[in-house]
Amino acid sequence: MSKFIAAAVLCATSLGAQATELLVPAYFYPSSVDPAANFWPELTAALASGPITAIANLSAESTTVVNPEYAAAIDAFRAAGGRVIGYVDTGYGAIGRATLEADIARYDLYGVNGIFLDDMATGSDLLDSYYKPLYQSIKADHPGYLVIGNPGTGTLEGYLQAADVLVTKETSSANYASATPQSWQALHDASHFANLIYGTATAASMLDQIALARARNAGYVYVTNDVLPNPWDTLPPYLLQELAAAVPEPSVRGYLPLALAFVAVVTIARGRRPGARRRMP
Repeated sequence: MSKFIAAAVLCATSLGAQATELLVPAYFYPSSVDPAANFWPELTAALASGPITAIANLSAESTTVVNPEYAAAIDAFRAAGGRVIGYVDTGYGAIGRATLEADIARYDLYGVNGIFLDDMATGSDLLDSYYKPLYQSIKADHPGYLVIGNPGTGTLEGYLQAADVLVTKETSSANYASATPQSWQALHDASHFANLIYGTATAASMLDQIALARARNAGYVYVTNDVLPNPWDTLPPYLLQELAAAVPEPSVRGYLPLALAFVAVVTIARGRRPGARRRMP
């Protein structure tokens, strides 16, 4: 009987709406001198409305001395339930191993939850020689780290062996609508993929893009109205609406098909057709 219940639960789960998590490139300095440019408190407060993974870019900071303003911002964010991963540039495979190791070690000073490998190459030549060994080294030193790789575009399926999550789209709002995910992505869980979209002017357009990211099997998403040259140095005015759209609240209507699926499978497991009477002995 237990295997039928397990099947029912699996069936029910597959009918539920896929929730996404915000992956926010938090490339703004936590300055106490200029609070108007410090969006870390707003991002931290938003955690009350849903899960957020923030990418902290400390590439300009010392690799041996803690910046107290960054330490305070990261500690507050994590204490509120957020997850922080540290930005590291790989230069499409051109950054040397010693430099990478120092950049990654910098984040040990701040107690982060993972590493964001930016400017990730997409070719097969660097997969085995550069990115797989880098991933294995990070995991060996920090088994609990979440490693996100950012090619920012379509890549080889093999790169899933070099990162836990791949950013398969980092693009403008105008380009995102016509973007096409690679067919192999549908073979993997949504938790392995992220989409980052900038230049989205209105909340209505943001809602459309959140829905599109979900349909494209992206388990992480972020949409902002910010634009180039740095579209990640502010937060959008619709941040809380975005969180609500990315992680929808459960409803009775949403659970109804789950309940019906469970009842149907368990009924069949008992040897009865739905609606049929049991024959008396």
